[in-house]
Amino acid sequence: MANVYDLFNEFLDQFIISKKSFIKVLHDKILTTNMVESAIEAFIKNYNEEKDRDFMDKSKEQFNKTDQYTKLIFAHALWLWSFAVGDITLRTKKGQIKEFLGITDLEDKFFTEDTILSAGQYHKTNKYHEIKFIIALFEYLFSTNCASITECKNSIIEYIIKDRENSDELKYPSEKAIATQNILLHLSDPENYVPIANYSHKKSITEVFSKLIESEDKSGLTVDKQIYLIKQELLKYLSVKKKQILKEDFSWYDDPIGTFWNFKGIGSNTSFSELEALKYKKQIILYGPPGTSKTYNANQLAKILIRQECIKQKNISDVFLMNFEKEYKKRILNLQLHPNYSYEDFIVGMKIEENKTKWEKGYLLKKIDEISNNKEDNLPYVIILDEINRIDLSRLFGELFSAIENRDEAVALSAIDKDDPEFEKFCQLRVPENLYFIGTMNKIDFSLERIDFALR
Repeated sequence: MANVYDLFNEFLDQFIISKKSFIKVLHDKILTTNMVESAIEAFIKNYNEEKDRDFMDKSKEQFNKTDQYTKLIFAHALWLWSFAVGDITLRTKKGQIKEFLGITDLEDKFFTEDTILSAGQYHKTNKYHEIKFIIALFEYLFSTNCASITECKNSIIEYIIKDRENSDELKYPSEKAIATQNILLHLSDPENYVPIANYSHKKSITEVFSKLIESEDKSGLTVDKQIYLIKQELLKYLSVKKKQILKEDFSWYDDPIGTFWNFKGIGSNTSFSELEALKYKKQIILYGPPGTSKTYNANQLAKILIRQECIKQKNISDVFLMNFEKEYKKRILNLQLHPNYSYEDFIVGMKIEENKTKWEKGYLLKKIDEISNNKEDNLPYVIILDEINRIDLSRLFGELFSAIENRDEAVALSAIDKDDPEFEKFCQLRVPENLYFIGTMNKIDFSLERIDFALR
């Protein structure tokens, strides 16, 4: 089977330049701009807005009175919409075209197992706007009479830029066709446009790796250009160091690159980012029923926080030479809480040693000492408190409630005997700026009424 890029070139040569069907063997008939206009009339101008009806059923009905060549225009739009993406199966890619054209056979040569990206769920749910954009693009390309594949690709890029700039030249500007536009930009110019359909993913990459191109004036750079420059910096470093961590054809989604930016989130609410919440507040709680991977996600959240801060605070050599598993063990403290867990275990308490009582720091103060003794290290440390509603949280946290909200102030520990010579070591609690807390809460064990209002 051909690869995606070869198929795209063949499509441009056959359908756009020669104006012949790429899908069905009808080479005796030249496709015209009028046929594209008929497809626009049927699909765009007379679009069926019934939300509860199947997309293909509505589309077949809209093209019911058109000729087979107008239907072919739409079939080619369906093909272009899906052929390069990996999250639509070959069966679906073929099936939608066969269903629409009412045919039982479709040559395999028009499809490939080779794909370049996952377009995401929005690409599917937003199918009308994506197809609308493609048909309008066909009209533009047919009218330009491209003489070569290169000209076709330049025209596609030109059209997309005009669309994004809301140019008055366009008859049918798109509303929500970002995914298809990003796919076509990459197919038309793989060197300068990355194979990523989701615009928010592109923004995440530039935000995480911006440190690598901080010397650049980003005011006039598109997101794609910034990603291109970031990639060059990565490859430049790797070629100098002769590390085989990445190849020139690396995917932004593969390890190790993907592990720095591609945090998918825990819930289905795409408008909320647990990672951004943790960065902003420095303490969050993951809440839900048993078996929903709260502990696993808490650890993943902690790891990506450390990786991203490593990019921001250190140079690229440190990032890729660092033994992250070793770093995680040092920086992430997991505590499984239970009813016998106490303030003395967590903050500070007394123990008997050689028939004398002695103050001993708990897990939290020991971790704070570790962080404070390494003043030049500003990378995050994370304490994961598992099943926080299985204990008396008010007693366990004590002064920590105030300390985490006022990190620039030392909070006095009231349970200390000031006559003890060791007092000065334990008299106050100050939470470092680079110490983060993630709690997990199982809503089955106890009701929220047991949780202190200060925590809520």
